[in-house]
Amino acid sequence: MADDSSPSFSEEQTLDACAYCFDVLINSFDSKHIIPQPDLPKSDFPLFVTWKIYNNRKKYWNLRGCIGTFQKLPLLSGLKDYALTRWLLTD
Repeated sequence: MADDSSPSFSEEQTLDACAYCFDVLINSFDSKHIIPQPDLPKSDFPLFVTWKIYNNRKKYWNLRGCIGTFQKLPLLSGLKDYALTRWLLTD
């Protein structure tokens, strides 16, 4: 049974959060790239960011990196920090 106090995101908000992580990553390589601000809750949440790379030859997703916390963080700044940390510091 789900906890009634747990946050719920619409599919659109989930896609916006993913796009935001990609925009943050692109901006780290190209500072002229504008990061659109997604319409996401302005609250603190536990969060996890997982990067995967598709292997065309083998037809499956490889884990590139994953980071997360159960400690509540501001959503946008947490996504930004974790997206960059996991992508840029993973071998």
